[in-house]
Amino acid sequence: MKRILCLLLCLAMLPIMLPAPASAETETTVRVRLSTADATTVSVKLTGQYAVGDTALNGGTVTASISSGKITVSHSKEGKLKTSSSSVRLTRVGTDASTVFTYENPKHGKRVYYGDLVFYNDGGTLRMINYVDMKHYLYGVVSGEMSDSYQADILKTEAICAKCYALAEVESRTSKYFDVYDTTISQLYFGYVASDRNTIAAVDAVWKQTLRFEGKTVKTYYSTANGGQVITPRICWGGAQNDGAYWFGYDPFDLMSSSKNVILPINGASPKSMNASLYAFLLEKTGAKEIVSIEALTGVFDPNNPNGTARYPSALAPSKHFDWKLTVKDSAGKQKAVSFSCTADELKTAAAPDAAGVVCFAVRTDVRAWKLIWGVNSGHRAGLSHRGAIQMVKQGYTYVDVLKFYYRGSTLYDENGKAIVSNASFDFTYTGPDPVSPTAAPTVTPSASAAPTATPTTPIPSAPGRKPSPKWRRTRSENGRSCPEQGF
Repeated sequence: MKRILCLLLCLAMLPIMLPAPASAETETTVRVRLSTADATTVSVKLTGQYAVGDTALNGGTVTASISSGKITVSHSKEGKLKTSSSSVRLTRVGTDASTVFTYENPKHGKRVYYGDLVFYNDGGTLRMINYVDMKHYLYGVVSGEMSDSYQADILKTEAICAKCYALAEVESRTSKYFDVYDTTISQLYFGYVASDRNTIAAVDAVWKQTLRFEGKTVKTYYSTANGGQVITPRICWGGAQNDGAYWFGYDPFDLMSSSKNVILPINGASPKSMNASLYAFLLEKTGAKEIVSIEALTGVFDPNNPNGTARYPSALAPSKHFDWKLTVKDSAGKQKAVSFSCTADELKTAAAPDAAGVVCFAVRTDVRAWKLIWGVNSGHRAGLSHRGAIQMVKQGYTYVDVLKFYYRGSTLYDENGKAIVSNASFDFTYTGPDPVSPTAAPTVTPSASAAPTATPTTPIPSAPGRKPSPKWRRTRSENGRSCPEQGF
């Protein structure tokens, strides 16, 4: 009998002894470091019920100050609440939607926040950390990064990118007291903007979806504009983390969104149809009377390593060096094959002196056709381009398509672990066989004539069967780590 009772007791305790299930999405908390401008005293206005330790608070104003390495927190009605050398936590007790705190953020103005607030002693500097659930955090990021007037699929795209970036930071926990900043060092976080109803609806629809690569959350970098060529985090900063989730390639959607980009089409079979300044430049470099055809145009970042590496692909933009193969006629009318090389600066001076973009590259569009591009970028260029994503949605692509285009190696999953698949295909470049190389390719000495100075045309590129959109309206600094303008 004792053995039976013992067995029954063990069975009753078994569920308690089993490992706890993984936390649900609703339990994910993001620790956001709010901007304070290194103030020694900060105040927040409470609406609803909060508590500091055992002291209940209903409305009023909480003020925290730091002096001699200690934080003192007081309340406008209850007086001094607590003193600590480490941290003091203001806990949200009320559960209704109106329980919020309001803070005059020195970076973003007066903002409303959900969640708890921790006043933290960071080596003698007062910090404020907002502990907020993932969904409310995403409300604030999408409001910060996007206009509420954008189409739903743009807002959904941003919501998933913002979630995965933050979730990757939460999972790595590289800081002991916060996960992300409320600025573009991480992502813009505006707290809770109740009037952004479209943003809230978009977040509600997709916030449980996650981009993953090899079983891990993809840290989804994004920037305002990539200048026509998306790059990987490895290209931008080095390292191989999540590298397979990204890709490197031509982004016509980004180019469509700005009239400042310079695109010079080159038809190798009909050279005279190209930009006049570019044609004159080729004549000068080859010393020829006429360009019969262009056989090859290749741009590389490092002329000493034309085959490229994992970090620096052979066709990396911005290109620093271009190799040309042409068939020309000399002054005597004799036809011959020639080759020459030039720098991106030489091309710009001769063919595109007014180009604002620094992302210079050539994309092959047919067996002997190219586009020579100077794209205008804003930010590090790794991952998603806001400008390109907005253009894609305008053309009818869904948020799933947009994520597939920019994070090609990753998979989007719903909250049940089921993959969400895009059927869109993207083919904007020529990938067929190379043309036959010229039989002779002597290096040609440039002539001494002055470079032409004609201003190039600046057409807006169009993808097949699609119309270009108006100019991108908003600009802002990118999220994530900073890079020089070219992305290196």
